[in-house]
Parts: sequence; C-alpha cells; structure tokens
Amino acid sequence: MSPAECNLKAEPISFECWRRFLEQAVISKSMQDVRRKHKRYDVEGELKVRFVQCRKEYTRTWSLLQLSYGGVTAKANNEVPIDLTVEMGINVGGHLLGARGSVSHCTETLGGYKVGIQLEFQEDA
Repeated sequence: MSPAECNLKAEPISFECWRRFLEQAVISKSMQDVRRKHKRYDVEGELKVRFVQCRKEYTRTWSLLQLSYGGVTAKANNEVPIDLTVEMGINVGGHLLGARGSVSHCTETLGGYKVGIQLEFQEDA
C-alpha cells in the first residue's frame, strides 16, 4: 500500500494495534523524559491528515517528528485548533497505519507549527 492509498477515513484503532505498529516501525532512540507519561520516539516519516474545519474538508501532509504510545507529534505549515478531530495515515519507513485522534496542542515553531495529536483507541472488550 502506498502512502497515497492509506485510508484517511479511519476509525479508532486498538491500543494493541498501535503498540505493534510502534514496535515494527520505530527504532528506539531512547528519548526518556521522566516528566512525560509516555516515552517519545524521534522518527522520520509523514502524516497525511484529513479534517473538517468551518464546514470545509482539508487534506494535508505533515512531517512526523515523534511517536509515543499516546499519540503523534508532527510539523504543520499552519496553525490548527485544539480539540480538532483528524483522521490520519501514518507512514514511517514504509510501515503504514490509519488512525484517528484529536489535536492536544499546537505550538508555533521555526518554520511552522508543532502539532500534538492524542490518538483515539477502541474501547477494550
């Protein structure tokens, strides 16, 4: 499946599916930060996002910066609102995964905005 074919109409994924994706796609570069709930992994990849804002649908491609067990951080060209729901196609080294989440932070940085997205997981049965 190419990045263009990655499903952007994604439902919440299971935490187990996300955990397996992280183990397969991310080589741990051990960025342990004791202030954080989840370890961050620096990655190179892209994040294709689809979202609706002011009744208009947008599709964008952002550079991935980090992955964690709770979500993703990417670099966007434009500011996006907190709590915005996004559907994503995550591509790290040819490993592809569709997911959904909501923007938890958006901070201006050199050349764009650092956007944190908290993933939505299916309820455990």
